Amino acid sequence: MTTPVLRVLPQADLRGADLRGQDLAGRDLRGAHLEEADLRGVELSGADLTGADLRGCRADGAGFASARLDGAVLCGASLVGASFTGASLTNTSFQTCDLTDAFLVAADLTHADLASANLTRADFGRSRLDDAVFRDADLTGTRFRGATGYTHVNWSGVNILAADLDGAHLFRRHVSDELYLEEFRNQSRANAWIYRAWSLTSDCGRSMARWMAFTGALTVAFAVVYALLPIDYGEHRTWLSPLYFSVVTLTTLGFGDALPTDIPSQVAVMLEVVLGYLMLGGLISILSNKMARRA
Repeated sequence: MTTPVLRVLPQADLRGADLRGQDLAGRDLRGAHLEEADLRGVELSGADLTGADLRGCRADGAGFASARLDGAVLCGASLVGASFTGASLTNTSFQTCDLTDAFLVAADLTHADLASANLTRADFGRSRLDDAVFRDADLTGTRFRGATGYTHVNWSGVNILAADLDGAHLFRRHVSDELYLEEFRNQSRANAWIYRAWSLTSDCGRSMARWMAFTGALTVAFAVVYALLPIDYGEHRTWLSPLYFSVVTLTTLGFGDALPTDIPSQVAVMLEVVLGYLMLGGLISILSNKMARRA
């Protein structure tokens, strides 16, 4: 027998209640306790469930369109075929939920946690995924067409090849890169350190701006070194000469018009020349990757 709900107040205690088929659209359910409640087929569109506790509830086929579930907890809930179209799901916890065939189109999932959730054939089209967690989620047939913010998501442990990526090719490429990098850095401690340096200097070969910034910082650092070492700049030395010499040495690979006059300064110049080759090689690599045909 279903539990009659004539009026629902914030922080209402509906633990284990049978609410099947009821219309709770637009109701104020902030902080409500709905643990283990039966919400199958319940209409909750536009309802405010901010901070509500729905752990272990059964809400198959329920309608949460345009509802607010910010900070709500739905761990272990059954949400098969539920609709969250346009819902606000920021900081919502869906850990271990069953969201098979669920609709999360145009939903805001910023900081949402979907770790180990079953997302088989779920639709995240045009949803916002900034800083969400999909760790170890089942993405079999899951759709992400038009989703945004996926570059800031934790995709650890997912099988991206199982997802339905029609119309989401940039998404596929990014997630595949992230999974490759995760495997690479977990291979060994040395790989972990290489990954840190790689990420810091160029976002693992994906950011030309970061590589150029690193190159610029290196150039300035050598300019400071040259200002402290005996370098013969000729008759027209200025305050800019150390930076000028550093730029020329790095970009022309050692064909500068100033002369290091002792061993430490010669070592510094040789080191910058070697690094200049590496910087140029890295720049060409990133540029070719940016301009090459992508698949």
